Amino acid sequence: MTASSSTPPSTPRKAHKVVLIGDCQCGKSSLLRRYTRKSFEEDYMPTVFDSGSADIVADQNNDIQVNIWDTSGSGEYDHVRPLSFGEATVFIVCFDITKSTTLENIQRKWLPEIRQRHADRPIILVGCKSDLKADQKLTNIHKRLVLSSQGLLLAKHVGAIAYYECSSKVEDTPETINSLFETAAMASTGSLGKISREHRIKFDKKKNKAYEKCTIS
Repeated sequence: MTASSSTPPSTPRKAHKVVLIGDCQCGKSSLLRRYTRKSFEEDYMPTVFDSGSADIVADQNNDIQVNIWDTSGSGEYDHVRPLSFGEATVFIVCFDITKSTTLENIQRKWLPEIRQRHADRPIILVGCKSDLKADQKLTNIHKRLVLSSQGLLLAKHVGAIAYYECSSKVEDTPETINSLFETAAMASTGSLGKISREHRIKFDKKKNKAYEKCTIS
């Protein structure tokens, strides 16, 4: 009797779970649509829960499958939203660059919600709607725009592994959003050393104390 030459079925690849979290209308849903569907909606559409999947080539030898979960920022879902965090490998915490309160809520609400059960998961901090920084009319209305230095300082303070600012609306600059999700994919597999130096956070405990003296103005 000869041995069978049939090839055993391959083991399905594990899909890593990336969760988007942040205030309502901060831009996280647009981020998901831009990356997974290559589209942008001008009109706000409230999200309860949404998801998308992608195969991300983080480097030449590493094809990573991820499921990206978008969550509602509404207080109505505070009790059920954490149920979607199960098996998450990384959290992308978003804020709206034109609304400083959305940055403040990261420490007030979103990080405590994550750390209640997932304190060991990597966090990436993202400032959304970066295209609006160049809108002079909007700048005059929103006098408390979040500066890049403030977002970066908070990212260091909370121990985020990376900090990004991006626009889901601007079609000719997809590389930042691509880099963001590549970073999330690499963080999901523990490959932190391969994160782009431009966005990687270097944590300095002594310098981090400066955050305590920083206020958003």
